[in-house]
Amino acid sequence: MEEINLAEAILADITEGDTSFSEALRKVFQADVSKRPYRGTVAGLVGCELRHHLLFSYLTEPFKDYTPSDKRVLGLGLSDAYFFKRIPTEQLLAALKEKLGEAKLAEAQSLLDKAGKPEEFIPTDLQKTSNKYLSLRYNTPEWVLKIWEHYGYGTTFKILKKNNHQNTTSVRVRTSLVTVDEIMNNNPDYAKTAVEGMLYYGGKEPLRKLPEFRDNKIFAERLATKDIVDKFMVEEPSEAFFYDGNEDSSLLKEAIEGYEAKIGLNLGVGDLNHYVDVMRMIRDANLKNVNFFAADPSALEASISRPQELVVCAPASSNFDLIREYPDYLLHFKKEAMDALFAKEKATLEGTSKFVAEHGTLIYMIYTISKKEGHQTIADFVLAHPEFKIVREAQLFPFEELDTALYYCVMRKDTALAKANPPLTALAASAPSVSASASAAAEAAEEPAAKAVLAEPTPALVAEPAKITREEPVKAAPAETPKIVIVKAVKAVVAEPAKAPLEAIEKPVLAEPKEKTLAIKEKPAPAEIKPLKIKEEPKPKAKAVVAKLIVEEPTEAEHVEQPIEATLIAEELAEAKPALKPLLEEEAKPAGEKPIEDQLVLAKPAAEIPALKPLSKAEAKPAISAALPKESPSITAK
Repeated sequence: MEEINLAEAILADITEGDTSFSEALRKVFQADVSKRPYRGTVAGLVGCELRHHLLFSYLTEPFKDYTPSDKRVLGLGLSDAYFFKRIPTEQLLAALKEKLGEAKLAEAQSLLDKAGKPEEFIPTDLQKTSNKYLSLRYNTPEWVLKIWEHYGYGTTFKILKKNNHQNTTSVRVRTSLVTVDEIMNNNPDYAKTAVEGMLYYGGKEPLRKLPEFRDNKIFAERLATKDIVDKFMVEEPSEAFFYDGNEDSSLLKEAIEGYEAKIGLNLGVGDLNHYVDVMRMIRDANLKNVNFFAADPSALEASISRPQELVVCAPASSNFDLIREYPDYLLHFKKEAMDALFAKEKATLEGTSKFVAEHGTLIYMIYTISKKEGHQTIADFVLAHPEFKIVREAQLFPFEELDTALYYCVMRKDTALAKANPPLTALAASAPSVSASASAAAEAAEEPAAKAVLAEPTPALVAEPAKITREEPVKAAPAETPKIVIVKAVKAVVAEPAKAPLEAIEKPVLAEPKEKTLAIKEKPAPAEIKPLKIKEEPKPKAKAVVAKLIVEEPTEAEHVEQPIEATLIAEELAEAKPALKPLLEEEAKPAGEKPIEDQLVLAKPAAEIPALKPLSKAEAKPAISAALPKESPSITAK
């Protein structure tokens, strides 16, 4: 019988040659036109055997004398006798006798006699709730059942029953070209669905042969795909990135049809040669906003230039949603490749997530039913990337309204702000009090090589008269060097030398010092001149102090005393001379006497200097005159 012969050859190509069902049919019936009249019967017979392959393999296993070819022939005979029922019984038995021989047929007669008694197809000694029974009854390997049992026995049973029925084809109407009503047009083969723009197709004619399909007005798509894309669409001027690792291109087509030219679209795949229909769709619509490229998920930087407001990651998965569509799907599925598949899913998610913009959306979707591929993958991902927060997570089942086996998770990227550094005020409070302006500190930083003798910082705003001592120049800086702070130095004009103490007169700090400075170097004081004391205090150990020469003038700015270093500013010396001149106008200047420009060295430590009080003009005049020697020390300017 030709149908049995052709069916056995095709089944051998599928089971032993690892050829897909559709490809095996094409190879036989396209190569020989004369065999095409048998195509319908042969395709149905082989498809029926594939949908019950585990049962027939189990029933023929005890037949030790049977060759693999004999078992295939008997499996095809049982398929027609139990389910397909297209070949008359007498013709079927004659064909089996011809292929198997009378002895082998007699051995299998007990199985053929069970035709019409479905309760006897599976051995009664198997418990109906056992995985073995469910595996034979619904043609699902036991290892798959162990994956689904995490959802409970009731859910697993519903999945198996749904998969046991013929798949329902759903199509997407390209509403940019035609309306839904125009496609339906009172055609009973179409029916509306719960998703806008989607229809069910139940006609006997293959979808690819329909005129509306050939005109690209419709394409096959799962209901859940459009439903999810619709719920999380972004608007212009946003940009979206879809990465699809599945052979089915419906997700990419939905992105093109849904967004058209509204936003920038980046569509990524593993191999462009598998998506010729997508390229044709972009070309026919003349879309300039679509970037369609092929790249590995770990190397997308060359194809995408900036972060995206929406990223949809749909990697290749176990894809159990295809069980209903392809009767040989689980027959070709490689269980040992599952670990590599899981790793690739994680790598794809990791690679695509890098391009999610701040506050953008990342959608991970796989067309399967597996907690390890779905929930566990996302749990590991968000643990490693706390900036992604789960907005929605769901596992869809084929027995539900959307008729799709699909897991998806919607995440939002919200990167936590970095912990702020302590404010400068807190740092200043914890550090020693330094009376220095920001401008003075900045200038000091610009002149690290200045030869200066530093004073201990003081927090006082108003200085008391300080003890002034003329000693040998200090040759070494203090062990702990405070920040260098430069303030205005005042040129003093002396009338007569006197022994009275020199008292300081406070003056507000003048304009910010300029960059050019004169370093004033002082000769050692004469040996006969002893230190002058302002207050009756014990003479401190040899330690130089800096006299603070400040002229008091009214100002609205806050007076902040600054330590004086041994660097004078030439221009400011000239400015300071007129300020002191009125104080000394009543004193006669001896002939040949020259003004003293003197920076007396090193101030006392801040803790030892009492606060200074401003002196009146009358009080300051004798103090200045008495404090200076008759012979001015020579001044060396650098």
